Amino acid sequence: MKIAVVAKWIIIALVAFFGYKLVAVLIKSISNIGKTEDTTNAVIDNEVLVDTGTQTKLKAAANSIYAILQPWRTDEAALYDAFSDVTSEPEFQLLYGYFAVRDNRNLYEWIRKRLTVSEVATLNELLNGQGIEYQF
Repeated sequence: MKIAVVAKWIIIALVAFFGYKLVAVLIKSISNIGKTEDTTNAVIDNEVLVDTGTQTKLKAAANSIYAILQPWRTDEAALYDAFSDVTSEPEFQLLYGYFAVRDNRNLYEWIRKRLTVSEVATLNELLNGQGIEYQF
């Protein structure tokens, strides 16, 4: 009799746990839908303003930034160098759009996750010096 009660509570706990995990995954997936659409719209709107060669350079920069942010110890100098190629607001918006959402994070979330507060401030100063008003 006691074993049946314990088994019942174990089953209830497992159902509750996996139900919670399923709902969490669904909510996260739904929240990422808007992020992808926003970056796609930014790319479409700004590709007209930036020449094809620069677009190619920005796509490569987005991939470089993603690679730089991967290791446990981020190479800040290489990251600043990748952002130094972005010289206008439309270019920055394209870069942000090309980065899109990778591993369930957009560029803002990657930067905030991997850099310290002072490194983020340095990156923001670099962007502001190039006429880009965006702040990480």
